[in-house]
Amino acid sequence: MKYLQYSVYPVLLASVLLADVINVPADQSTIQLGIVTASDGDTVMVAAGTYTGSGNKDIDFYGKSIYVVSETGYENTIIDCEHDGRGFYFHLTEDSTSILDGFTITNGNMGTGNGGGIYISARTENGENNPLVVDNMIINNDVFGTGWSGKGGGVYLYGYGTVIISGNTISGNIGSSGGGIGSDAYNVTISGNTIENNKSGEYNFEGNFELRGEGGGISCGTPSHQILNNTIRGNQAVTGGGIKGNSSSTYIGNTIIGNTGGGLYQDSGGGTFSGNYVLSNTGGGVSIRGSVGVTDNIFEGNTGGALNYTLENGAASISNNTIFNN
Repeated sequence: MKYLQYSVYPVLLASVLLADVINVPADQSTIQLGIVTASDGDTVMVAAGTYTGSGNKDIDFYGKSIYVVSETGYENTIIDCEHDGRGFYFHLTEDSTSILDGFTITNGNMGTGNGGGIYISARTENGENNPLVVDNMIINNDVFGTGWSGKGGGVYLYGYGTVIISGNTISGNIGSSGGGIGSDAYNVTISGNTIENNKSGEYNFEGNFELRGEGGGISCGTPSHQILNNTIRGNQAVTGGGIKGNSSSTYIGNTIIGNTGGGLYQDSGGGTFSGNYVLSNTGGGVSIRGSVGVTDNIFEGNTGGALNYTLENGAASISNNTIFNN
């Protein structure tokens, strides 16, 4: 059925276009077939249920400007990868009108690949990839490896673009680096998510899990991340249990609580760390080597100290912080 769809931006009405709603499974039997059938501007509406098998995992947007959304929310719409493959793969210059909204993505396993739940890739500076990933639950996905593999148990980001990861729950994922989110991308915004109980490590030959690597919740291998208003809780890594940061990044308004391996670790460059609540982390609250401005934060009850700061290459402001019971 055709509908008039209005795209409204903050200042003006940008476009009016004739859009189609494709229902899964009523119109197309799998989510992938729904996307293949869709044209730019269409909505792929997915009914409640658990989706498994071919066409319901390793799902490709094919560069389309479409809205893929669950009908009744992530609680009722589950993509179960059954430990073989991942949920979604963005790699063909999707833009901010390529939207994934309202799914549970679980049991992804990419072996020694990257991105157990979702992989967003753009390989050249001219091939920007800017999808929106909002209001999903990304849980219990795994990847393993060393070096350039095993990153992003829940979500992995690579390349150039303006990717927004917002309003999701990312929980119980495992990666060798970046248990929840692993990023080797630029200009990424991670905002308003709950990122909890993820781990950076791997299983040994005896089948026992060992903490290794960095960034249990988030690992940033590249500069210029905006990490805003998230709850980052109960994640584990050797370093940067909550966040392993990178230069020129902004951390504002986050609650960083109960992580093992420290709340935040950034080993170079500048940035801003402001208005965060850093509570009850093991391995220290925040550890910085560089010139990050640290202002207006609360540090409470962290084992290993509140703030370990080594100033390099310039000056930084450390002011108006509340520090107690560390």
